[in-house]
Amino acid sequence: MQARDTFSKPDIDPQLRAASLPATFNGDARFFEINGRIKPIGFPGLEVVARSAGRKIEAKLNVVVLPEIKIKVAFRNVMIPGGGGAPAFHAKKPCNEQDELLTMNNIWRPQANIRFERVPSDWLVIDDSQAAVKQELANATGMKDASLATLTDVIDVEKLKGFFVKHKVQGAHLTIFCVDKVWSNGGPANGSFARGLDLAFISSQRGPNTSAHEPRGSLQIPPGVVSQIPPPARQDKGLLV
Repeated sequence: MQARDTFSKPDIDPQLRAASLPATFNGDARFFEINGRIKPIGFPGLEVVARSAGRKIEAKLNVVVLPEIKIKVAFRNVMIPGGGGAPAFHAKKPCNEQDELLTMNNIWRPQANIRFERVPSDWLVIDDSQAAVKQELANATGMKDASLATLTDVIDVEKLKGFFVKHKVQGAHLTIFCVDKVWSNGGPANGSFARGLDLAFISSQRGPNTSAHEPRGSLQIPPGVVSQIPPPARQDKGLLV
């Protein structure tokens, strides 16, 4: 009942609603309650057969039971000097940590038994009026005149991931930075994961489930399994190194 009420709200992404409430779009949906004593059960799963009272096989389903994996995640709104020198959000649409975390767990827990825990962190203030910061940005972006370097509204992930990696939150498996615009793989993106560095970026243009999408780059997903709503499944091997 709680899940139905939550995902029926008008501001919920339709794709997320479809994945979480399939019965809403299929009047013939049937639900089976499965109880068992054997766990965990790994891939490819144990075949469960549902029979009618007349012993007719009504449905077959491969069931996987996985132990819970806990992933520690930190969110950092990026700040830059604003009017009068006071810090201002880099993003026009800053992220709310609790809302992002709730969405991630609403998607990953029922589908893959992965639970995200928030690591407390401060907002990241990047004072690009400082000479040392200008030099770092110039080095990262290839600018010859460091005095002209600033943190522009578009974050080129490939160029700036080395700049942001030192701002990861200690104790977090994944740090997500909220910025105004993201450029990744040759074009604009709602979000992007920097593979091998355990950091990700989400933009002001992000969708309701962008934050939930980014961890797919840091978790082992069985090859060949694709889903529009993450995660399709998981392999019980923890984080990629």
